[in-house]
Amino acid sequence: MKIEWQKIANIFIVFIVELCKYLCYYLKNLNFTRGMSFGMPFYDLSCPRCDKEYNIMASMKDKMEKRIPCPDCGSFDLITVYSGAPAYIKAASAPACPNSHVCGAGCRHAS
Repeated sequence: MKIEWQKIANIFIVFIVELCKYLCYYLKNLNFTRGMSFGMPFYDLSCPRCDKEYNIMASMKDKMEKRIPCPDCGSFDLITVYSGAPAYIKAASAPACPNSHVCGAGCRHAS
């Protein structure tokens, strides 16, 4: 019985190519966060044109490319407002923030 190595090699190559296609498809569609959802970040932005501050959810790319419009005047020249480190205050003395579900411990909207 003569073994045709060329046919075996061709079958093996086709198998490897198909396996690679399957693995690429599987890895591309695999959810590495295991069900956790990470939303876009919120930014404290100020508009110099209408002199108002906003807490806006946007992608990092939109912020870097200045594609976030002002909700009031539509200007794209928003400036990032940097706040200090979060201060932890006793709950009894801290005023309630309407954005507490977003702001967290570093909220400065209530002051």
